[in-house]
Amino acid sequence: MRGPRTFPGRAAIAVAALLPLFALTGCLPGDGPAGKAVDAGTFRVLDDSEQAPASRDEDAKQLADYVMLTANDWGTGYDSGVDDNLDALQTTSFDADCRLVGRELPKGTPASLGHWYESEETRTYSAVTVHQGSVSARTQIAFQRDGVRRCPVQHMGDDSRLEGVAAVALPGLDRADEVVADHGRVVYDGEDSEDVQRYVSAIARKGSVVAEVFLLAYAHDGDDVVDQRLRDQAARAVKLMLERLDEHGR
Repeated sequence: MRGPRTFPGRAAIAVAALLPLFALTGCLPGDGPAGKAVDAGTFRVLDDSEQAPASRDEDAKQLADYVMLTANDWGTGYDSGVDDNLDALQTTSFDADCRLVGRELPKGTPASLGHWYESEETRTYSAVTVHQGSVSARTQIAFQRDGVRRCPVQHMGDDSRLEGVAAVALPGLDRADEVVADHGRVVYDGEDSEDVQRYVSAIARKGSVVAEVFLLAYAHDGDDVVDQRLRDQAARAVKLMLERLDEHGR
C-alpha cells in the first residue's frame, strides 16, 4: 500500500465507519437520567472473530452504492484494491474503557456498504447504511457522538489508538438532519513520532440513511496544514453524498 497505513479501527468495521436504536435495553455509556438515554440493546455486540451478515436488500444496496464515493469523487490519483469493498451489517461503539466494540446492526437492516481508496498522500473511506427507520439511524449517530464526547483517546486495537479526539465543525452540511465530526491523530505502538497520522471523521444522517467518511494522512506538512486539508475534503465528500440522497428523494 502506498498511502498511509490503515488499522482495524472505527471506519473499517463501522460500515458505516466509522460507528444504532432508542428502544429496548441498555444505554450508551455516559447517558442516563440527566440526559437522553439511547438504547443499544438491539445492536448486538460482536465477538472479536465474529463477522456480521452481509446486506440483505438489493434495492437498498443499489442506493448505498450510488451514494458512496468513487475514486474520481475523491480526486486525482486515487485507486483501490479488490479487498477494499466492505459489505457488513455492523457499526461500532466504545465501551467504558474507550475501546472499540463491534456491533451488529438491528435485524432487518436493509444494507450497509463501504469502500476504501488511497492516493500517495491520503487514505479515504466512505460508507452508507440504509436503516429500516430513522430511530436506528439516530442511534448509529449517537454511538459516534458518545465516543467523541467521552473518549479523547480511543483504543482501536492492540497496537493503535486515536489521540486528541475532539469535535470539529464542517461547513456546508445543512442538508443533513444531524452531523457528528471529529479529528485527531492516529498513533501506532512501536512507531516513531514522524509516522503519526492525522485523521478526520464525519458521520451524517438524512432520514433513515447514514453517510460516513473517514480520512487519514501523514502529517509531514505539519499538523495544522494536513488537518485543514482533511477537514475540507471531508466536508466536500459528505456534502456530495447528501446531494445524491436528495436526488433519490431521501
